Amino acid sequence: AVVVATESFYKFHEIGRVLVIMTVPVILFSCTAKPRAAYIVSALATLYTLMLPLYFEVDRALIIQQLPLVGLSAVSYLLLVFIVSDRLFGILQQFAENERSALRTDQDTGGFNETAIREQIELLFSRADAPVIRIYLLHLPEIVSGNNKFEGQDRDKVALYLNATLMRSLPNNAVHGRLGDGNMVVVAPRSDWSETETALRQLKTASVRIGEGVFSLDPVIVTTDGPVDGRTAEQLLDNLRRVLERALRDRVELARFLPFDRALRDTSNLFVGDMKQAMEAGDLRLFLQAKVNSADEPAIIGAEALIRWRHPAKGLLSPGQFLPQIENSNARVAFAKYVIQQSAQLLNQISQHTEQFQLSFNLSPYDLNDLRVIAELQRVMELYDFDKGSLQIEISESETTVNVDGIRRSIDAIRNLGYSIALDDFGTGMCSLNYFSALAVDAVKIDRAFLESIETSEISRHVVQTIVDLCHGLKREVVVEGVETGKQAQLVADLGCDVLQGYYFGKPEEVKQFLSRLGKNATSIK
Repeated sequence: AVVVATESFYKFHEIGRVLVIMTVPVILFSCTAKPRAAYIVSALATLYTLMLPLYFEVDRALIIQQLPLVGLSAVSYLLLVFIVSDRLFGILQQFAENERSALRTDQDTGGFNETAIREQIELLFSRADAPVIRIYLLHLPEIVSGNNKFEGQDRDKVALYLNATLMRSLPNNAVHGRLGDGNMVVVAPRSDWSETETALRQLKTASVRIGEGVFSLDPVIVTTDGPVDGRTAEQLLDNLRRVLERALRDRVELARFLPFDRALRDTSNLFVGDMKQAMEAGDLRLFLQAKVNSADEPAIIGAEALIRWRHPAKGLLSPGQFLPQIENSNARVAFAKYVIQQSAQLLNQISQHTEQFQLSFNLSPYDLNDLRVIAELQRVMELYDFDKGSLQIEISESETTVNVDGIRRSIDAIRNLGYSIALDDFGTGMCSLNYFSALAVDAVKIDRAFLESIETSEISRHVVQTIVDLCHGLKREVVVEGVETGKQAQLVADLGCDVLQGYYFGKPEEVKQFLSRLGKNATSIK
């Protein structure tokens, strides 16, 4: 075909040019999966090629002599074009399929990602005989995005092992994959629930070797059913995230989506939309709870600023009622800035009544990792020029998935600005010995849980004494919160705690009442 087409091109230059021009639409239509259009163009090109010599002033005998060659050349050339374009179309189809597959594949495990899982759920619901399905979410904090317990390679190894285990043990009709946040999910029709749950129970005792140690999987498992709990992938995945929050909060290993979770879901942004107006109207207020020293004649040396919201419809709200929503929304940064600004204004006001006063306020590690929050901390310190350490940031977080290296760098930068840093709720949440040793903090707050039995339990007293010795050995101040009786106050003072805080010395109160009390300095352990 190539030889014949080439010979025709040299003998009939116009015909050759037409064939070359007609090649373009043929390839174009072939590669865009429109073969009918390509056939039509090919037929027109062939017909035009056979007719073209009749319009040129050439020897009629030569035309008649060469007509079979011209026709054969045209057909052969276009056949060659079709062969090439068909191959090219196949290559492009394969490339597109590979691209689509990559967009639906989790890069760490090679299995389905969240996009593919959503497609599978919607595909099941689109069927005329749509089955009842159950979706299982498997939560391992160690493989969730942003966790720092393992290095990236070790985290991928755990995820790979979990994916391979699911692939091997789940029934054929079950689909599994990994969500964008790192959690694994399994989608199973009702007929496979029993077999699926048997396989998932086996994961509770499974383990994988990481370096020289062995890591037990033991995931938290939560479930939701479709279409009972929702008829779209978006609804069902949102259900799983809501029930997971409840499971982690209540510290349970198995939980399923319940009607009251739907109520929580429907009100999940109840306060977020009102936050801006609340800040502008002054409905968010800081209450102050006194901190006293442990001297024989104790005196108020500082206070913790605790946020309260005078909601026009809900009344006075404590942080636990609205902070979880704010911290998981786009209002988090604005709220953190507001707390910083209000705390600085309060300290400036208090400084006019007393000297050597320290005011602490709370921020989360996620706030400290946010450059916008750090910029606000710098602006405030430059504006008021407080003494170093007079503004203290208390870090409190119930999860340990935040990057410790990032927090360490942020804390170093913030301390250089002149802030003091305290590790809140020591012994619970993020305040493990790992964080205690990794972060250069100025103070440690012993959680109130350690004081519940300190009056009657020698073990509790030994635990507090050990914490005090550990902190003093690293030249860190010890603050104890939750002091509610005079005996507790005397005991923790005798054990060496530097600063005491709790209802025994006063509940959180508004600024006016606190300043009045500060003037009287009415605190006494006795």
